[in-house]
Parts: sequence; C-alpha cells; structure tokens
Amino acid sequence: MTAANVCRLASELADRAERILPDEIDMAVRITGRAWVKCAGAASEDRTPTCDIEIIMHSRANPEVGAVVRRITDLSHYEVMVRGLRHLLQRKIERRAA
Repeated sequence: MTAANVCRLASELADRAERILPDEIDMAVRITGRAWVKCAGAASEDRTPTCDIEIIMHSRANPEVGAVVRRITDLSHYEVMVRGLRHLLQRKIERRAA
C-alpha cells in the first residue's frame, strides 16, 4: 500500500467518523510534509517518496482525555494505524447501537 493510498483511506475514515458519530468523535488527518527516504540497498540517487501523516482523534465525550496523536512514517505502521482506527470506530458504532 502506498503512502497516498493510506492518506486517502485515513481521510475517508475521518470523514466517516464525523458523519456517523458527530457528537462523539473529532478526527482530522493531516499530511504534515513530504520526505524522501532512501530505498534499502539502492544507489544513492534512487529515492522513494513518502509522506508524514498525522492522525488526530479527540473524544468529545471524554474531553479530559485530550487528543490522541499519531505521526507515523513507516508504511506498515500506516496500515496498522488505519486498521486500528477502523476497529475503534466500529466498536463505537456497535456500543452506540446496543
């Protein structure tokens, strides 16, 4: 999965969270900058673009908790974070429906 795809998925997840749970959850996904990382084992001029994504999630129901901020640059961690946020959102929806 590319950084651009993860950005898109994370943004869609934030939009969905705001639509489904507008009074409970406040999420923002920001592309905070672009970086260039050298490919492992590649020549010095071979570089792969990646972007730094910051995911901020704030619970309106528990404002004392504050914001949860994740800034991740490893693509495998992006995927884990997006899956984790999807799971959290699903649990909130299920609890709300119960």
